[in-house]
Amino acid sequence: MSGGLEPSYVLVLLGEVQTFWARHGTAVEGLAKITGVVFIVAGGWVWARRFARIFKHWGDAVDAAHYSELDRFYAEILRQAIALPHLRMPRRVTDEAALSEDYTPYSVDDPDAAIKAVQYDAYAYMVWNFLEAIRDRCAERPKLKATWAPVIGAENAIHRSWFLAQIRNEELRARDAVMSGEPYVASDKFCVGFQVFVVRNQWQQKNGAYASWQYGKAFQQPSDFRRSLAFGGPK
Repeated sequence: MSGGLEPSYVLVLLGEVQTFWARHGTAVEGLAKITGVVFIVAGGWVWARRFARIFKHWGDAVDAAHYSELDRFYAEILRQAIALPHLRMPRRVTDEAALSEDYTPYSVDDPDAAIKAVQYDAYAYMVWNFLEAIRDRCAERPKLKATWAPVIGAENAIHRSWFLAQIRNEELRARDAVMSGEPYVASDKFCVGFQVFVVRNQWQQKNGAYASWQYGKAFQQPSDFRRSLAFGGPK
């Protein structure tokens, strides 16, 4: 039979294939399964590496976005202080005094103390919001935390007396509500968690690591926090 294989040869070849498969088919199938698993694992590892790189780049982009936004906010705060330098020079008192006595940011001997106090109240509240934004944005981001924690420390040193005075004022509001029998509604301006953050200097490093920046509703109840402080009544 020209131009092809003899039928008898083809039959012999098919018989050899069937014999081989009968003897080794299970092993071949097992090898195929193992090979398939190897390819799946290898493919999963490759995709995991790709996703890790994607998330790293995404995290870096988020860090950059947060940094830029905080930087613009801080630049505006400092710009206002350039126009009104007294905003960076409030009267400073001890923590005990700020929590137990009426606080005024400027000396009563200053003829412009009243208008300066109005300006400073608005400015200090802006700084408070800025520091709370830092705490919120940086809590889970070590690089941002390391960058902005010193800023929190510097601004706290300048405005701490006002911060603590506001915490005291909130306590006095709560006491007045109890005495008058009216329901007490906490101010939305000053989150209790951030009050704890400020009072306890939780942005500072301890043993080479930052203290916990986490807080939430279960972190500490307002009444518990207030009882932990030495408040004084109005004078």
